[in-house]
Amino acid sequence: MSVSVFQWGSIILWFVMIALILKFEKNGHHMLWTLLAITLTFPIEALYDKCFALTYSDEFINLFPTVPLPLMIPFAYGTFYGITLLLAIWVFKKLPNVPNWLAFILMFVSMVFTNFAQEGLTTSTNAWVYDWPNATGLFGSNQPWIVPVTVAANLPIFFFSHRFATKMSSQLGTKKEQFFMHFGIIQFATLIIFAIGNCILLIYGGPQ
Repeated sequence: MSVSVFQWGSIILWFVMIALILKFEKNGHHMLWTLLAITLTFPIEALYDKCFALTYSDEFINLFPTVPLPLMIPFAYGTFYGITLLLAIWVFKKLPNVPNWLAFILMFVSMVFTNFAQEGLTTSTNAWVYDWPNATGLFGSNQPWIVPVTVAANLPIFFFSHRFATKMSSQLGTKKEQFFMHFGIIQFATLIIFAIGNCILLIYGGPQ
């Protein structure tokens, strides 16, 4: 996957998602609040990149002049997790009797394979690379296994966080209060996943 396709595709898809949600979402703007909250989790990516020894291609446009974080990162967060979250919501709305523990496992496993494929394509084309000499992934990439495992945990966590945030924010009066309820819950969930990922990283030994 070329840098330009990934960079501009993520940005365009994000705006398309926002427009579609604004047009079709009913019963409030809870999905919109969650998507915006997920998009705004992007600063943690700078920490992930440092911990996981990730380097981006120079072809990316940087979001900040002094931080090697591409402009597309917030939009990629919103697009990648937004699309998978919308799909998960649709699937489990059709299958309401699936227990939560099984839904968690199904979302996690599906995201492991999805992220292996996505990261395999981007790293094998040098959109970004991991400085893990002994790591191997799909499509001849050097993607460490811990990356898709950590990323995969986000989908079920975001799914249940969205459900909880929707329940809690429905009791609030203003859209501003509803947004910040979603924002706070999603940010907290993101920090939990980041902490778990780093614990695994410490046990595994990190880039090697």
